[in-house]
Amino acid sequence: MDCEKHHSRNKSSKQYKILNSNAYKKLPDFIIKTGNRCPDHDQRYELYCPNHSAACCLQCFTEKHQNCKDLKRLPDIMKNVKSSISMTRLEQELKDADENYEDVINYLKGRLSTILSQKTTKIEEIHRMRKSLEEHLDKLEQRMVKELDE
Repeated sequence: MDCEKHHSRNKSSKQYKILNSNAYKKLPDFIIKTGNRCPDHDQRYELYCPNHSAACCLQCFTEKHQNCKDLKRLPDIMKNVKSSISMTRLEQELKDADENYEDVINYLKGRLSTILSQKTTKIEEIHRMRKSLEEHLDKLEQRMVKELDE
């Protein structure tokens, strides 16, 4: 890859891991959309502040993070993120959550189907009961009219 050759020669990007386009497309949307530039200063993120759980550019550091301790270089942190246990655990938790989400959707669809079926049954029962009541009232009316005639 030309990109890999270029980055391996460049001192500032030598430690970066290059992803092919297929691997890049498999990254979660929130990582892709995050980008690598500070929206406030349009500078590259260089540091990570554990106090604020945020990446920051050098300008952010001078404005907001001077008193923060334990800032780390972002490339050092990101180097092993993909292969870290935390990332593996996060991927598994997201996969489990997705499966749970699908189970909940299927359960709710089943419940909705059951409720609609029960509604139809109850409406039919009401119609039968009404018809039965009307028939009973008709018989009572006929009997009363007959008694009045007698």
